[in-house]
Amino acid sequence: MSEVKYKEFTKEEEEIYDKAIAEIKDNIEKGVKFEEACNMVEVKDEELKHLILEDFLKITVAELHFTQRKTMEEIAKELDIPVQSVVLTYKRMLNDIMNTHKGNLGLGTPDGPDLTGPAGNA
Repeated sequence: MSEVKYKEFTKEEEEIYDKAIAEIKDNIEKGVKFEEACNMVEVKDEELKHLILEDFLKITVAELHFTQRKTMEEIAKELDIPVQSVVLTYKRMLNDIMNTHKGNLGLGTPDGPDLTGPAGNA
């Protein structure tokens, strides 16, 4: 299995990222639809803009699902996007969490814990 690599931001990219995330969130709080709020953000670097929009959606899905206990369908309706987009984002978010914390947990290393456990009777 290949290791997932995440983009390392420069100081300037980090500032652009933070500003764009705040701008999208602010616009949505003002009643702007998700897609329109994303289109309003001006980021010249298309790769960076894609990462910002993807991350914002992950953050939003996490907040709405885990904090406000909304279903994928409710989130899709609130953001006015397809349910499949919400489900895919949710899966990507969980994958990111696993990849980010894999090393911290010792997973995927020869000395890591065996999380398979004993065979059950289920």
